[in-house]
Amino acid sequence: MLKWEEAQEPLHRDIDSTKICGVGPGMAFSNSVLERDSDIGVIGLVPCAIGGTKISEWSRGGNLYNQLVTRALAALRGGGIIRAILWYQGESDASNNSSLASEIEDAIQYNKSLTEFITNVTSDLRSPLVPFIQVWLYALTPTQNGLAVIFFSVIKLRMLSIVFP
Repeated sequence: MLKWEEAQEPLHRDIDSTKICGVGPGMAFSNSVLERDSDIGVIGLVPCAIGGTKISEWSRGGNLYNQLVTRALAALRGGGIIRAILWYQGESDASNNSSLASEIEDAIQYNKSLTEFITNVTSDLRSPLVPFIQVWLYALTPTQNGLAVIFFSVIKLRMLSIVFP
């Protein structure tokens, strides 16, 4: 059974249990919100991160998507209110070590897939107007994999071109 607990890093340690968990943007984001407005009260985070996943793995009806919706709905039943969705994903779509053609297609498809994800998740959480906050991907340097730099740039441009539903 899912229950509220005090947040500590890494937030998704019980979700992404097959990998070494890094530190995501959740705690820094919530601490920043509290610094700006301490009267906001308690902030509940519902971590659902799985490192190294592609946007296609978050499709409606898939395991990751279903876990996200299940956790968020449990938070609502526990008295929470969804005030925003914080999304940090896209590296695997920019550099997945598959064929060049596949990586180009993934980068081009990212916009459509993320828009569909946003539409589906806000609908399934019965929160069509909830803000969707997208964390910018980290920057690669030209000394790193040259193709990855190009694909990260394409993903970032796709992120900027999304018209939120």
